[in-house]
Amino acid sequence: MEPEVVRKLTVGQVTTSSISLMWAEPEGESSFYRYEITVTAVADDQSTEGQSTTVSKYTKPEVVRKLTVGQVTTSSISLMWAEPEGESSFYRVQWTNGRTNRNISVTETNINITELTAGVQYNFTVIAVAGDNTTESAMAETFHFTKPQVVRNLSVLNATTSSMFLTWTEPEGQSSFYKVQWTHGEIHGTVNVKQTNIDITNLTAGVQYEITVTAVAGDQSTEGQSTTVSQFTKPEVVRKLTVGQVTTSSISLMWAEPEGESSFYRVQWTNGGTNRNISVTETNKNITELTAGVQYNFTVIAVAGDNTTESAMAETFHFTKPQVVRNLSVLNATTSSMFLTWTEPEGQRSLFTCE
Repeated sequence: MEPEVVRKLTVGQVTTSSISLMWAEPEGESSFYRYEITVTAVADDQSTEGQSTTVSKYTKPEVVRKLTVGQVTTSSISLMWAEPEGESSFYRVQWTNGRTNRNISVTETNINITELTAGVQYNFTVIAVAGDNTTESAMAETFHFTKPQVVRNLSVLNATTSSMFLTWTEPEGQSSFYKVQWTHGEIHGTVNVKQTNIDITNLTAGVQYEITVTAVAGDQSTEGQSTTVSQFTKPEVVRKLTVGQVTTSSISLMWAEPEGESSFYRVQWTNGGTNRNISVTETNKNITELTAGVQYNFTVIAVAGDNTTESAMAETFHFTKPQVVRNLSVLNATTSSMFLTWTEPEGQRSLFTCE
């Protein structure tokens, strides 16, 4: 007599390499069960079979292999992985920044995840899914930060002969700290700061520095795009400014180069009424076309290579020689005196001396 069909065939624990089945005995009698996905009750003659009961169940896919992060931008991260051993139907990719959770299903072994926030850590999981669209592998996991955005409004607020004070606006999105780098030829400097400003010291006077500021993410290594500003330190003041030869219409100046570097010198002079200036590359200048007997104030300023950044002023003053008096003559002479007269010299004078 043919056994009845087994009852309540169900699947228990499922692993990547096994499936456990359980069922209730059929009504009537049977000798044993053939252990397959299809289960059939067999009569005592060990050949007469009842009606088969079948259940379909997928084994769990193996975990995907070699999950890695590829290109990273301020708003996207690309993932790639190798297929798991065995078979699977598609992959469920999930990501979270700790506040929001997203997921997408793909059949390829890579994905570029977009619309992310700059400078934020994202945790990623990739799960292989079997053909029933339900049975899932264990998770492959990784995490990475998006690149921070570029800092904004980088500017030098103050430059001295040995320092520069910089300030900037924090980037959009998130970042952990800022890497500040400066260079002049073979000279390099780097420092990390949390605040959005820095006073860079121990610089050389009159020198151009390239300064870059880069936002860095919380992993201490993922960097945003750098922003750069170029600025000269102020030259030092010229040394030993002195007056040389003086005539009725000219005064010669000389000085020593300042410490550090400079490009040229701006020489200015005034007699209190008119102001003149000239640029020279030498460390001396003979200033001509002056008025006799007049006090002139002189300043010499060292100028950096940007033709704008100036040193403090070195100052001195001196009179030109007065011109000779004109028409000197004796109007009356006695045994003990002489009465002299003359015409004022051209230019200016303060008083006359007689010898």
